[in-house]
Amino acid sequence: MRNIIYYLFLFVVLLLLQVLILNNIHLGGLATPFLYIWLLLKLPAETPRGLIITIGFFFGLIIDMFCNTPGMHALASTFIGFMRDPLLFLFVSNEEMKTGTPSIRTMGLGAFSRYLIVFVFLYCFALYLIEAFSFFDFPTLLLKIISSTILTLLLMFGIESLKPSYK
Repeated sequence: MRNIIYYLFLFVVLLLLQVLILNNIHLGGLATPFLYIWLLLKLPAETPRGLIITIGFFFGLIIDMFCNTPGMHALASTFIGFMRDPLLFLFVSNEEMKTGTPSIRTMGLGAFSRYLIVFVFLYCFALYLIEAFSFFDFPTLLLKIISSTILTLLLMFGIESLKPSYK
């Protein structure tokens, strides 16, 4: 029950943070941080895949409602919700990650960093590809994807470094 309350609180905080502050940040007109996907990233490993996909869809849909983006965040969040488990177990074996939440402490710095980078890159790639709906201006599209990925990763690694490490 405590975990459910924690994740509901995290949901509300990330939603408000994304809608009220982060969506108004556009560094160089290109980079926008998408910290709300942190929730999908940090759900426990034993969370059923269908639940992760559903949470991703509804979280993205709520962001879409506030941002006036017709289904872009919902589709991108659903996509990474679908890709989360394969990505997680690409970098960590099933035995190592049966329970617990993905973090530096549970996965190790290298595996967690690779997981985080690929996860965020796939989200930004899906979101900006949906937004552009073409490869017409490919250099700008690529620049948006890379800059938003880097900015989001910096925020996520910053948050991860603030957590106490227990050994």
